[in-house]
Amino acid sequence: MKLTSLSAFAALVASALAADCTGNFLGSPTTDLYWEVRTRMCDQNAPFACPYQQDCQQGAQAKFDTFTFSVQLIRKNTDGVKGFKDCWDATEDIINQCIASGLTDGGTWKYEGQSFEYKAYYV
Repeated sequence: MKLTSLSAFAALVASALAADCTGNFLGSPTTDLYWEVRTRMCDQNAPFACPYQQDCQQGAQAKFDTFTFSVQLIRKNTDGVKGFKDCWDATEDIINQCIASGLTDGGTWKYEGQSFEYKAYYV
């Protein structure tokens, strides 16, 4: 009985912290840009890093043979509570669950007033 309850609780927590995949369902030509903007978003010592505890937007792009691919990462606080303590984990979840899996080229992750969203554009 306890094992079943614990399993159900673990599944509930995992689904609450999962990324929601959005965007173009053709996938992404690369994950490199996603990791690059993640570092600038979450690492306070990175060049062009986001200001500490503030809403922020980062982007990067790469040129391919016939198109340019742009990635944007947006973080917002949705409940008026300061902090982006889950920046590293949240953005990794989006990349692994949505982008690297080939499902989509974007995704969102929201929890305790933190919001992270990847968007991608083809030009």
